[in-house]
Amino acid sequence: MIQMENIPRVLQILPNLISGGVERGTLEIASALIKNNYQAFVCSWGGGKMINDLKHMGAKHISLPVHSKNPLNIILNIFRLKKIIKENAINIVHARSRAPAWSCYFACKLTGAKFVTTFHGTYTADNYIKKYYNSIMLKGDKVIAISKFIYNHILKTYSILNDKLIVINRGVDQAYFSPSLVNEQRLFSLKQNLKLSNNFLKNKKIIIMPARFTRWKGHLYLLKIFKLLLEENFLCLMVGASESRHKEYLKEVRLCISKYGLKDKVIITGEVKDMPALYMLADFVISASLKPEAFGRTIIEAQSMGKIIIATKEGGATEESIVDKSTGFHIPNDNEKEASKVVLSALKLTQDKYNEITSKALHDVKKNFSLQTMCDKTLEVYQTLLAKQ
Repeated sequence: MIQMENIPRVLQILPNLISGGVERGTLEIASALIKNNYQAFVCSWGGGKMINDLKHMGAKHISLPVHSKNPLNIILNIFRLKKIIKENAINIVHARSRAPAWSCYFACKLTGAKFVTTFHGTYTADNYIKKYYNSIMLKGDKVIAISKFIYNHILKTYSILNDKLIVINRGVDQAYFSPSLVNEQRLFSLKQNLKLSNNFLKNKKIIIMPARFTRWKGHLYLLKIFKLLLEENFLCLMVGASESRHKEYLKEVRLCISKYGLKDKVIITGEVKDMPALYMLADFVISASLKPEAFGRTIIEAQSMGKIIIATKEGGATEESIVDKSTGFHIPNDNEKEASKVVLSALKLTQDKYNEITSKALHDVKKNFSLQTMCDKTLEVYQTLLAKQ
């Protein structure tokens, strides 16, 4: 039996626990920690079901205003975190966002806890102030880049010692994103919730675009592509959360659907909880991001579910997870005419060719983007730092 005082304790910190890839990755690492006899703590401000999921798995959630970029709050959080680290004998603090990372860095200095950061995005660095603000993510004892693309971006943009920096690709949970687990009842419930009848769906190619309603995710660009494909028999479900600050953008998307004559071809669904069932309903999954994606979890989720992914490629991590015309399709992010040709060719695939592409993609996911590999490599980082304490 393991003595409690010998159990290593890891505190992960992020702004909130509502939805998204960063949040899901935090839960996945918390689960891996518990399975490997660590004690897992997560600190955030706000959250719903994910907090319950954390508690259910045996992790402890701590609520602090770590979402705030207010300098006073960042300073106050240093001392709040110092108290938490001491009271819970935290060994490692893992920051996943810039504002809380500033507080974490100084709290670790005051307590002797090891400091880890994960670089989840490119972060705008077009002036000295922004670049300095971002630089906190490089002050970890170890810095995790979520893709080779982010690794190269860090080396190009900032000064950092190579031995601190490590690439750990995001991973997909194939025990969750598995076609064999999605039964008819789940599909029936999903279609009921989305008010989609079998008669309406009959003979249509189903395309889904899972993305938050924010401009750079490319909803308007995708509508321009679809405008050139009005003769094709498809239905696109735009699925994702819409924050109040993006309500004008959502209104613009709705107007363009009407303006382009796409009312019968594009439906905005809002958030969907049962993503595996949604992928199962689809024939194709599209990522139309206008800026390079740091990673793009939806790509490997779709591939794990045996679906073909079509994604913009401009220099982002999609080039790592998609081999064009072999495990998916790349489209330009600034030429709807050329992009529409690629989408059309995908819609016209024979079943044999479709199966060939999805089979290769699934093999690639298992080899390079598994959840187990992501968790194992992250825990190796923790073990390395614990050995130095």
